[in-house]
Amino acid sequence: MEQKNLEMTEEVRKKLSSFLAITPDATFKYTPQAFKILPPKFWPIFTLRYMDGIELAEFEGQSGFIVHSEKGREFHGTPGKYRIALLKKGIEAWKNYFDKSGKEIVFQGEESIKVLPPDLQNDLMNAITEQTELSEEELRSLE
Repeated sequence: MEQKNLEMTEEVRKKLSSFLAITPDATFKYTPQAFKILPPKFWPIFTLRYMDGIELAEFEGQSGFIVHSEKGREFHGTPGKYRIALLKKGIEAWKNYFDKSGKEIVFQGEESIKVLPPDLQNDLMNAITEQTELSEEELRSLE
């Protein structure tokens, strides 16, 4: 059987994002919306790893409850230990992440997660589970 390839627009990709096949261990770039008040050259860029279907199902089983809506899956009531476990698996790297004094925090693996405040942890957890990527336009503005 011949393999087919489909070119998708960003709009179609977003609408189908919860249904398209997962590429295990692939990564994507992500910047939390809160940081987008800054000029793009100062946005922190988190390199996140897609969770595969089994990892996502296991995570959902450990979550408080899941809401499926037009916005996609929303996780509520996730115990902290599961959130941290997901972040340890899902964060590959980051750059341009600063502390309150303006000092850049260098990513040094799992140990670095301890510097992430809870609101950012939740945002990153949602980005990983919802596979929220920067748009092509946003990626170009970071170059």
